[in-house]
Amino acid sequence: MPVLWLKEKFTELGLDVYSQNFTLHHPIDKVQHVHGENVYAILRTSRAASNEAVVLSLPYQRSSLPGVALALALAKSFRRRDYWAKDIIFLITDHGQLGIQAWLDSYHHHYSAHESVLYVGELKGRAGSIQAAINLEVFSEKITAFDVRPEGLNGQLPNLDLVNLAVKLSPREGLATTLHGKANHRAAHSFDGYKHSLSVMASMMLTQATGRPSGNHGFFHRYNIEAISLVGVQGRGTTYGFKQMGRLLEGMFRSLNNLLERFHQSFFFYLLPTTNRYVSIGMYMGPFGLIAAPALIKVLALWIKLSADECASDTGCQESATGGSTAQDITKIPASLSSLIPLFLMSHLFGLAIYTMPNWQLWHPLYLNMAPPEMLVYGGLAVFFSWAFFPKTCWKVWCHGRESVYSANRLTAMRGAVRACTRVGSYVCHELFPGCHRCYTYNSSSDMLSSTKKQVLDGSADRGIFSGFSAVTTLLVHPG
Repeated sequence: MPVLWLKEKFTELGLDVYSQNFTLHHPIDKVQHVHGENVYAILRTSRAASNEAVVLSLPYQRSSLPGVALALALAKSFRRRDYWAKDIIFLITDHGQLGIQAWLDSYHHHYSAHESVLYVGELKGRAGSIQAAINLEVFSEKITAFDVRPEGLNGQLPNLDLVNLAVKLSPREGLATTLHGKANHRAAHSFDGYKHSLSVMASMMLTQATGRPSGNHGFFHRYNIEAISLVGVQGRGTTYGFKQMGRLLEGMFRSLNNLLERFHQSFFFYLLPTTNRYVSIGMYMGPFGLIAAPALIKVLALWIKLSADECASDTGCQESATGGSTAQDITKIPASLSSLIPLFLMSHLFGLAIYTMPNWQLWHPLYLNMAPPEMLVYGGLAVFFSWAFFPKTCWKVWCHGRESVYSANRLTAMRGAVRACTRVGSYVCHELFPGCHRCYTYNSSSDMLSSTKKQVLDGSADRGIFSGFSAVTTLLVHPG
């Protein structure tokens, strides 16, 4: 790498220029050594205290000389501007990924991890905390598109906002963007478009599975720095030169210059079928949950079997709470998962009902010609009565066969439900519809309504509300 020539060019532009030496000691062949030298120039900001910085990195190769020329042109253009609020580091690395790893380790004082293999020299000049980085790889003066490569080391991904920044700014400058060398399909919702998106997403997943970064940007992720690689590709279609590429990079750096804090609003876990669409973690984590479900079910089955064996070996489990005459009629701990299926399904159905009940109570009264407070009361009563009339066989499993406990808990839940729904429903009706007289269905006079309002406000009515919830919780968790 022409270190002296690069340092001279950056110095002529008025930048602070430094270099760094590093040596790789081969872990197997002790005789083989690789020496390299990185060159970096810092454009100091005149509007801030140099607490933050952004990086433009380029791997030096004989085929990447157009990218070096573009970086020098950008440095010359950026030097004339006075709106930079962050330092800009122009980094040209030697030996590909070895150079970027050596520079980052030295920049963050990370020497002890692999000093016996990779020896890195100290940096004589530093800027602020690096907020983001763009790795540029241009091998020709004319390109047809920029290939966006987000995959980092061990499958780590940058914040999706940084990817969107490159994708959204490229059309403004007339440039196209591709993902894994494939442009977006023209008919995205056709069968061929779906197959194209699936192949692109599979390529991204395969790249992440290998654990190798798709560019030098992947080593920035180790230090919580958002970074992507932009690789110029040549193909059929309109070609673009340094002007369009420079305008795109300038737009990206001006956007990064306006950052007030680190990237955090968008996703860090995603899959990209195209450059303008993504698959969130909330959608593809379902299959992973199904993969882990058999192990959980197996553990639950073993626990139930163990409990059944312990109960069978213990003579105390065969005695009734009221006497030994009904010992054979007492329900034992279930020895299989089939006995837990009704309880499991009903619990989830009730949870789904509670989750959808507010939206249902808000819109359906309009079709039933009912006031929302009435629907609130009826809906609450329906849910609580459903809890109370939960399948008797399921309750007896958890009540250990004690019919009196089952009946008492059911009546307590019904009483608490009626009391809570009556008081809260009448108060809500009075607050939402002051002129409505339907609330007197539940309270005979305005004095009683005022008393109910006062009890709700001062918290004394909470006993009625929580009595219903506590009874239901008692039935669901510990009925005995």
